[in-house]
Amino acid sequence: MNQNAYKTINFISKKGGGSIIEVARDEERGNYLYFSAERCVGCGMCESVCPKSAISVYRNGKGFEVEINENCAVCGTCSDFCQFGALKFYRNGKEGGVYTEILKEELGFKKVDVNPQDCILCSLCMKTCPRDAIKVIRSVDLKKLRRGEISIGEGCIECRLCVENCPTKAVKIYHGKPVIDESKCIYCEICSKVCPMDVITVRCDSCRIFEQRKEAVIGTVIVDEGSCSTCKMCTEVCPTGAIKVERIFEGEQK
Repeated sequence: MNQNAYKTINFISKKGGGSIIEVARDEERGNYLYFSAERCVGCGMCESVCPKSAISVYRNGKGFEVEINENCAVCGTCSDFCQFGALKFYRNGKEGGVYTEILKEELGFKKVDVNPQDCILCSLCMKTCPRDAIKVIRSVDLKKLRRGEISIGEGCIECRLCVENCPTKAVKIYHGKPVIDESKCIYCEICSKVCPMDVITVRCDSCRIFEQRKEAVIGTVIVDEGSCSTCKMCTEVCPTGAIKVERIFEGEQK
């Protein structure tokens, strides 16, 4: 097939850039097949599973390329079995061939399943994944960790020691009296300790909050199954056993 008739889509990952080239299409059925040389490892699985023997994998310098001949039915079977995300198939804008659809929708198959109850969002899986297939998004709700109480009495002489020494700029003097912005205050007690008139009293409870610690870290884990090679490195580094990886096929190297 004439690849020059197809389009090239550029992409960028944390390990560098690359391109996904459209290598086959069936406009009548809305089927499109793309190939990424950067992700291809030359395993030849696509050649083995193609029902039309339409794919050839060959070395191109240090990398690999695929050649699609006129027998291609643009069925997407090659992409379903590509463990490295080098082949991507889209049917009417939806990724995956018929085999993938059966696995996911009828059998409930997932390459990677992350249990949100056990996941602690440590991001070790993301740092270890060799295929950039896992992304951990997390944040800390500081309001759940900053706890305490502040009471302010009369007698402020407006020396501004509390304002100058507050690490979070939570203190200001208003009408001759310290005012605390509790959205910024971390109850560090510095203002109460430097006040020469002892008009500020702070009780810090932040270090004694245990139940809220887990609730304060929120986020999610996103898995790109098309890029996942099911190497199971994520399961090996997960400290809580929150990740389960299923392989479409098993085998051994001889």
